[in-house]
Amino acid sequence: MRRSLTPHLALVVTSFVLMASVASAGSYSLEIRLISKDEVRQFIYKCSISRNDSDDIARSGDRAIQRWLTDAKRSFAEKRGYRESLYGADFWKMVRVDDWVYAVFDDDSRRTLTKGGKGRIGGSEAGGF
Repeated sequence: MRRSLTPHLALVVTSFVLMASVASAGSYSLEIRLISKDEVRQFIYKCSISRNDSDDIARSGDRAIQRWLTDAKRSFAEKRGYRESLYGADFWKMVRVDDWVYAVFDDDSRRTLTKGGKGRIGGSEAGGF
């Protein structure tokens, strides 16, 4: 009596495909710290980003970070009481940001993949990553 290996082989191949897709998906996060001499503490902005965004930030650095930097400044302005309904679309430009730093993390391993910014990374003022 001969058994067919096809169902077992299909199960093994499917398992490998699923493991590979889960391993490559990964999740990444971006953390931007805004430093203002008007504030005692830094403002920390966190968001999830895709692998493509992470790769783009690693390649292009500060240029690629601009859209999230604007979002961080908008959140910082809202926290300080500036609202778009009162001050218009450019309300976020009313807050002073002296320095900023960013880091991209691999959420699975919590490893720092990329970091940069206008401020001093690791300095006492920038807080370091």
